[in-house]
Amino acid sequence: KTWTFTSDGDKTLSCIFIDGIGNKSSSVSDNIVVDITPPYNNSISITEGDTVASLNINFTVTSLDTQTCVDSMVLSDGTTTDTRDYEIGAKTWTFSSDGVKTLSCVFIDGIGNKSSSVSATTIVDITSPYGSITIHYGATYTNTNPITLTLSASDTQSGVGYMTISNTITFAESQTFAYATSNSWTLSTNDGEKTVYVKFTDNIGNVSDIYSDTIIMDLTPPTSGEISALSNWTEINTVSLTWTSSSDITSGLQKYGVMRATSLGGSYTEIWTSTDTTTSYNDTNVLDGTTYYYKVKTYDKANNTSLSSANSTTIDVSAPNTPTLLLPEDNAKLNDATPLFSWTLTDTGSPVKYCLEISETSTFSPLTFVNTFTLSSYTLLDTETLLTNKTYYWRVRASDLFRTGPSALARNLLIDTQVPIINITSPSNGAITTSCTQTLKGNIIESAPLNTAILVINGTQKIIDVAAGAFSESIGLNKGLNNIQVKSYDQFSNLGSSIVVNVEYVDAISPNIPTNIETTVISTGTIINIPQGTFNETAVISIADNPSNDTITNANNKAVTNPNLKLAGELANTIKEFKAFKVIAGQVSCTEVITDNFNKNVVITISYPAGLDSKFESSLRIHFLNEAAQKWEIVPGTQTVDKNNRTVSASVNHFSLYRLFGTLVAASDLSNVIVFPNPYKPKDAVRGTLKFNNLTSQATIKIYTIAGELVVTLEENDGDGTYEWNGKNESGEEIVSGIYIYRVTNNQADKPAVGKIAIIR
Repeated sequence: KTWTFTSDGDKTLSCIFIDGIGNKSSSVSDNIVVDITPPYNNSISITEGDTVASLNINFTVTSLDTQTCVDSMVLSDGTTTDTRDYEIGAKTWTFSSDGVKTLSCVFIDGIGNKSSSVSATTIVDITSPYGSITIHYGATYTNTNPITLTLSASDTQSGVGYMTISNTITFAESQTFAYATSNSWTLSTNDGEKTVYVKFTDNIGNVSDIYSDTIIMDLTPPTSGEISALSNWTEINTVSLTWTSSSDITSGLQKYGVMRATSLGGSYTEIWTSTDTTTSYNDTNVLDGTTYYYKVKTYDKANNTSLSSANSTTIDVSAPNTPTLLLPEDNAKLNDATPLFSWTLTDTGSPVKYCLEISETSTFSPLTFVNTFTLSSYTLLDTETLLTNKTYYWRVRASDLFRTGPSALARNLLIDTQVPIINITSPSNGAITTSCTQTLKGNIIESAPLNTAILVINGTQKIIDVAAGAFSESIGLNKGLNNIQVKSYDQFSNLGSSIVVNVEYVDAISPNIPTNIETTVISTGTIINIPQGTFNETAVISIADNPSNDTITNANNKAVTNPNLKLAGELANTIKEFKAFKVIAGQVSCTEVITDNFNKNVVITISYPAGLDSKFESSLRIHFLNEAAQKWEIVPGTQTVDKNNRTVSASVNHFSLYRLFGTLVAASDLSNVIVFPNPYKPKDAVRGTLKFNNLTSQATIKIYTIAGELVVTLEENDGDGTYEWNGKNESGEEIVSGIYIYRVTNNQADKPAVGKIAIIR
């Protein structure tokens, strides 16, 4: 019979038998374990993990079974199969080769149910990596350090993980890096052959053999080849260069290069590179007029380079250009028989010399003068003088070191050194006139005259017309002496000058005055009384009212700042100029002025206008012009003021320029001496001085300290009765603040004037 259970496990099948009448027997049964479930919760694990460096591995298994228990297990790696009893714990397995390995296991329970297969995978790696090393991309030489290493490595299982690099085969000094295909590396010092070693390690720790590569390190440049000396100038369009051989003890010479620039410090370009160690080169790519600088560049086999010093030459393949003539201009008229010849030249070639040719013919045959110069000008020497009134032709050509250029187009010139002769016929030299306007007449003798001349009166120039060699011009004279001259150029720029004609313009002229008579000369506002015997010869007296010149102007300006002079506008027109002239052979000339002192004093009288204050009138004095000092000085001696006739008279022994000023008059004694300002502050005082007024015409001032020590002695002797002191001692040093005593005395035995002054700095 058959029976079907609904599940597995411990099962009991019971049976009761029943007879035909329905009698039931007692139950009978039988037990059985029903097991239809294979083992479960199955696993296998390799103890070493994902990678292992051995064929022998450790593994563990686990499995469960609910009924009959796990009895055995079947292991397989795809190559080997092994059935083992199931045991909990570590187990071992040996693979036959490395690679990716999978160990699978099927568990079997006691009744023979089999589990599904479970497995574990690992990489078995017992093979070392392999690879290569290349230094500096396979170059034989290097001139750099560090260098670049190119690396290559392979590993069939776990992959390349690291690389260890060293400059020694023992790897005594080494560095380990993560594996890369390129790495910077520093070679050992000093030039020479260098070997780099490398070992590769895979990710599981297998180490490769040692790989290496060799290179020659050369960090030292070769010696430089020096260019043979070049000429300063090259006359063809080829520069031939040669140089000395170089040397290199490590890698050896490779080639040469030629470097070129157009200035010493310019940018050099390599215009040619050899393929061997040839030591010469011809540069044909050159331009006329250009200076080229050359250097030789030496390469060794490691590409180290060295440069020679520079050598230069300038290309000159053309003749000089035509000079441009400058002076004299074409058709020049010159007044110099040894003229300057000049020219210019634009040329980029070699140094030039110039040939100057001068001839009396336009064909330049024969030559009057020929010479060669390095400068672009030449002045004829006195021994090379050209003839006057003769036409000459001249030209210049240039020659450089190699060729001669064309001559310039010739120019011509004519020389005349005779200056114009100029005569002034009117007015006559030495004339004395009371007329302001004169007619200037004269003539010019010249073969090549111009139609104008230059009139110079008292230094002022004016252009006047000349017609048919004669001139006539109305001129105006200044009061006093006038200097008249005529100048004229001819067409050759020769300058001629007449003599200087002197003309005196005055307001009054006396008749001739013999020595044996007494006379009076009268003009408007002026009287001159001349005693008998005043002059040693017959004379003529002139009077000029209000003359004007620079000296008078300067003296008037100084008078404004002179504290001793009182100015009044009414006195501005009291300037008089008196002169005495000799009469020679019955003729008088303004050039014959009597300058010596007279035998007797002459009394001069100058009038002044009405309306002046009486006190101011009393101070009027006649002053004379000191032309050397350009200032007015009082006429010494006694002067008389006639208020009724409004005149001032003085006695003089020579003539000059005179005028009236109100004057501070010296006191008759020392009774009214005034000292101011007091206290005296030099920085605040007018002109910075202490003033003493109302002195006699001669006085001595002594300054003492309060202790009686003499500080300075001052002398008043100019007759104006005043003195100004600058507050300094005899040594010119400023005295200190304090109280000082002054004492004023004179030679008239007057009672001294004594007082105190305070000085404040």
